[in-house]
Amino acid sequence: MVPINNVQDKTIGFGARVINESLPKYINTAETKLFKKKQILYNESHLDKHSNKKIILVEGYFDVIKLHQFGFSNCVAPLGTSINHERIIDLTKKGYEIIVCLDGDLAGRNASLRLMNNLLSSKDFELGVNLFYYPKTMTQILC
Repeated sequence: MVPINNVQDKTIGFGARVINESLPKYINTAETKLFKKKQILYNESHLDKHSNKKIILVEGYFDVIKLHQFGFSNCVAPLGTSINHERIIDLTKKGYEIIVCLDGDLAGRNASLRLMNNLLSSKDFELGVNLFYYPKTMTQILC
């Protein structure tokens, strides 16, 4: 179980990931006035602490944690299967370059395609997003 913080670094919810193949993979706090999954990117509160303006968007919070252990501290993850493209647009407007790095499985490919379709169809979208897939899940590569 991990705490989920808002951009002010205050804990507003919790999340967990199953350790087997059951679904759903991730379980979060129920929606409240303060906790709206689509508006939160896990680890976003720590982005301004890094001078690097590149962000790696991965699938889940445990991917963020694992990458941080390998020295990649500029990672964020959505809280669910649907990535809010408006949050990505907000980050590009702040000068961040987004590297979308989702799993190469069917769910990851579908999420990437939805995100790119939403970004490209948005009038507010500015360049600054790169996309690539892992041939396996992030957990299989890093463990």
